[in-house]
Amino acid sequence: MALVFPYLRAFITTLTSVANLNPLILPTYNLSNLGTQLKERTTIEQ
Repeated sequence: MALVFPYLRAFITTLTSVANLNPLILPTYNLSNLGTQLKERTTIEQ
């Protein structure tokens, strides 16, 4: 997710500006702790 998000932000900004809309600029997020949170909340059932 952290690798894809900057490209997604750029794509959305470019797409909205090319469509003659006010550019939608998403804020930046620090996603470095996302992996830890996902590991804590993930359970593996056998």
